[in-house]
Amino acid sequence: MEDSDVQVQQARIQAPLREVWGRNSQFNQLIGSAVLYRFDARRIADVSFSSEETPSVEHDGFNTAVVLAAMKLEREEAFAQVETELRRIVPSVLRVRVRRVRIPQGASEATAIVGNKVFLDFKDAADVPAHAASEGTLVTLALLTALCSPTRPRVLLLDDIDQSLHPQAQAQLMRELKNLLVGFPEVQIVATTHSPYILDEMEPSDVLVFAPREEGGVAYRRLSEHPQAAQLKGMLTAGQLWTLDPESRWVLGEG
Repeated sequence: MEDSDVQVQQARIQAPLREVWGRNSQFNQLIGSAVLYRFDARRIADVSFSSEETPSVEHDGFNTAVVLAAMKLEREEAFAQVETELRRIVPSVLRVRVRRVRIPQGASEATAIVGNKVFLDFKDAADVPAHAASEGTLVTLALLTALCSPTRPRVLLLDDIDQSLHPQAQAQLMRELKNLLVGFPEVQIVATTHSPYILDEMEPSDVLVFAPREEGGVAYRRLSEHPQAAQLKGMLTAGQLWTLDPESRWVLGEG
């Protein structure tokens, strides 16, 4: 872990937490399921196919097209919500489309499986296949799809939430996520970031700052515990406060 990390490191958990905490655990009943997402633009752009009745977005973003297709057929209001939120975060996007595409399974065309692939309409280009879109656009689409789908986990653990997004888009993403979570009060998002623009949309008390110890292990403190937090309250954003000092100086008390 780097000194500049502001993050919560957790192992990938895709099954309900009863597998970790016990089938009758009160903790499991309160938290439900958690998934750590490390989105990969190439996997999001892939043609995907699922035999599940209610498919889910995989931890790397695979199956985004399948989940969107299911939304379009059965939960059109959820599909429209994803499309609207994506346009707000990436203003160049006009429309999200999902097409059926053959997935070759061998030499014979008859053995091909029909899957789904995302296409996007942009202001300056229509019908763009997902693999030709920017990484930030695809990662944002996968995140919104996972959050708005009926199979969304109770806890979303996001690795590098600022991944490939312009600073303005990072700030807008945080605003939109806050608005979405009003409608999903049972959901919690825990994310890692290296971006002050992400933190600018957060309260210092909601930000955990981590610093590695020389002897091993990791120390952490809330950003609201920064020595100058009270003095500079209302004068600096959370991102500006975070960049004032190296983590080792105040999290570890070395300076």
